[in-house]
Amino acid sequence: MISAHIIVDLAFCVGFALAFNPVRKFTKKFLAKRACGVEGPVRKSVTLAGKLDALVSGASHGDAEVDRVIAEMIRETEERCQGILEKGKREIEALLEDYIHVATGKLELRIESFIRALRVSAVETAASAAFTLMKEELENGKVDAGEAVSASEQDSVASKKLH
Repeated sequence: MISAHIIVDLAFCVGFALAFNPVRKFTKKFLAKRACGVEGPVRKSVTLAGKLDALVSGASHGDAEVDRVIAEMIRETEERCQGILEKGKREIEALLEDYIHVATGKLELRIESFIRALRVSAVETAASAAFTLMKEELENGKVDAGEAVSASEQDSVASKKLH
């Protein structure tokens, strides 16, 4: 016949089988609830990680865009600065040219005035010398009323008296 051990073993197996199914269902429901509770934060963290990756990618793309815009602004500023410097240089050169022209004109006027003064002085000196020479000639009585004096003789006499 069947031994007591086998009956006890069979009873244990039947009891275990009968108890296992409800415990399995309870454990499955418990784990499913816990999985649902954890699944929301996990999905949120995955979504958040995706958003962060997109944000970092956008920020790095934005940084590249900002760097490009800054480089463009620097280039435009350098071009404007170069243009301003060139314009200033042209204006200074034009101003200097105008000043040189005015100064040259003033010098020309002064030189012309000086030349006129020298001419007037030379004419006055020559007239004075001629007047003095004629006066001496008249006083010395060399020239008679009808007597003519040669031009070369007058030049040599005038030249001696002037020197």
